[in-house]
Amino acid sequence: MENKAEQTVEATDIETTEVITETEVIDDIQAGTEEINSLAEAQKALEIREAELFKREIKASLKESGLEQFEEVINVSNEAELKATVKKLTSIVNDIKVSLSYQPTENTKQDSYTVAKQNGDSKSMIKALFGNR
Repeated sequence: MENKAEQTVEATDIETTEVITETEVIDDIQAGTEEINSLAEAQKALEIREAELFKREIKASLKESGLEQFEEVINVSNEAELKATVKKLTSIVNDIKVSLSYQPTENTKQDSYTVAKQNGDSKSMIKALFGNR
């Protein structure tokens, strides 16, 4: 009988060990899942912060170049694209400024022949054509 009692005790010990092991594994898995979830949340928060920082960088770069009106139109994903876009927009804006600037058409440079012609002075017109002799 003593052998049967020992076997029963050993069997009971093995079963409780397995139960404890299973609960420990479940606890470890739950702890690991919670850790993964917290890391994922931290990563999402970091990505959001990086996006906000990049938006600020875009805004500052445009303001520095005098292009803050284009902030809503620009859609770039990295710094290289931002620099290229700012450079292109700056050249476009400068071209527009030049084309819209005051360009007098009435006050062209007049040579001595034209002045003499307007005054009706034929002698000065001939001098202008053949030089001062």
